[in-house]
Amino acid sequence: MKKFIFMILISLSLSFNTVYAVYQAPSKTLTEGVYNANDLGIPLNEINYAQNVSEKGITYIIIYDEDDTIVQSIKLIPSSPKVKLYPQLDPSYKIIVVGDGSIALS
Repeated sequence: MKKFIFMILISLSLSFNTVYAVYQAPSKTLTEGVYNANDLGIPLNEINYAQNVSEKGITYIIIYDEDDTIVQSIKLIPSSPKVKLYPQLDPSYKIIVVGDGSIALS
């Protein structure tokens, strides 16, 4: 009887400790500065969202194309939700981050 109860307790404890593997897209955190899209270190086709991950400081992200035309400009409040980036990033694009926050691209 003791073995049976012991086996049930072990099986219950193992069933509650399952770990689920969740796929997370690669992300890159950017602070204030100018970046080339080609130098981010993650595939450009996997970058779809921008988010201000800092607790304080409004941050702006501006995306320029190869002709120095603004493609998208976003103002992100602190701890903002993810915002969809409109264009698919091209290797020739420039990304400018202005402000006190940190931008996470994912």
